[in-house]
Amino acid sequence: MVQPRSRRRSSGHGFPDFHKGDVLIQLGHQTYRLNSQTLSNCSLYFADLLNDDDALLIPPKRLKQGDTIRFKLILHRQNMEDCKLYLEGPNSNNETLLDSAVRSQDERSSSMFRAVDNFLRSIHHLSPVVSQASVAACQEECLQLLEVAEAHGSVHIVKEYIERSLLRFDEEIYKAISLEPINWAECACRLESEHLFFEAIIHVVGQWNNLSEADVASLTPEIEQVCRQKAMEVFEKKMILEKDIIGYYPAALQRTGEGVSYGKTSYENQIFSWMALSFWKQWFGQAIVQGRGCRASDGGKRFYTEIREGGDAYIDAQARKTFHESFQMTDKSKECISTALEEWRIEFSAIIEPWFANHSHLNLIENDVPYLLYCPNKREDCPWNWPSRKKQDVAYRKDSEDQESKDGASSEIKGKGDSQNLSDSQGSGLNDQPGNSGDSSDSEDMYS
Repeated sequence: MVQPRSRRRSSGHGFPDFHKGDVLIQLGHQTYRLNSQTLSNCSLYFADLLNDDDALLIPPKRLKQGDTIRFKLILHRQNMEDCKLYLEGPNSNNETLLDSAVRSQDERSSSMFRAVDNFLRSIHHLSPVVSQASVAACQEECLQLLEVAEAHGSVHIVKEYIERSLLRFDEEIYKAISLEPINWAECACRLESEHLFFEAIIHVVGQWNNLSEADVASLTPEIEQVCRQKAMEVFEKKMILEKDIIGYYPAALQRTGEGVSYGKTSYENQIFSWMALSFWKQWFGQAIVQGRGCRASDGGKRFYTEIREGGDAYIDAQARKTFHESFQMTDKSKECISTALEEWRIEFSAIIEPWFANHSHLNLIENDVPYLLYCPNKREDCPWNWPSRKKQDVAYRKDSEDQESKDGASSEIKGKGDSQNLSDSQGSGLNDQPGNSGDSSDSEDMYS
């Protein structure tokens, strides 16, 4: 249910009825008298449509009587899906098919009228009136408004209003995005909303290993390029992390220093720490071979969670008992092994912790997800911020201005961004070890 609109001003000095307005728009029973200059300033489409060559001539007598209407705009009479406003022809009657549809309570035409009305409100710096009953209802009406704005080349006019309407739902909107990130990514890309776009692709990238071919195919080429590149970056970083962990030696076990010679006794004193570390790395290596790390369907979420939680989340009492069947020792020695193992659990837990950074706005306490939400983003990741896209937009605007100076003609922006190399992956930050070059060529097969 649409919320009640505020009372319309009818004094002729404000929206939707301006005293000296020269554009008449009829939407069902609602009439608008607006200024062509205001419409043209907000839309290249209107700038082209509302030119003097197509304006109605107003006889001096009617002009003195206050008749200032030079243009009459209506929605398409036969195509109910067309949300663009057109000039009314000289032989048209005053009733459109959409007018009749309103009287027959046609929901499509009524929603179309609301969307166009909200678009005209946005042009005049008035907040659109959209449903706040639920995220789904609000999204539907916002998408209809976006559709109208796209048709008139005026997305920039409605962007902030739509974002504000959606973000009023706070945690609800973020939960909705987590449930349908692909749909929201497309919506955000059309709206050119960095906030919503980043929120959506974080969830797409988090689930990348588990997406079906149909899911990937449903992505637009630009969004797929961004998500595939981000997924590769995250995957490569995880590979480097796992390789570095295998080659990692805690500082407490290292013996370094120029001109210092360490004998057998120095290492014998920490034999239990070395045994515990070997035991831990054996468990870690087996898990990687089993595909529980970066190649897992959940991107390693469950595996990394075990390392993060420590304690008996992994290498529990039964695992230690099996270990001591091959390496028998006194109870005191077993206790030393357990103590050392716990120390390494704590140290590796700290190493894995950064991967649990929540780069989304989803409340994980109430809405946990089975994948990691680690996905750093920057403005350059957005397709509409790609240099190639911006160059096309600038070139288009220059061509439009040149052409307009000649014959007043312009065209709608339909630039498509080309690919852009995104940032290279970075290492895990563990201590440098021989063989830890961070080579991630294996990932190319998975993401190519």
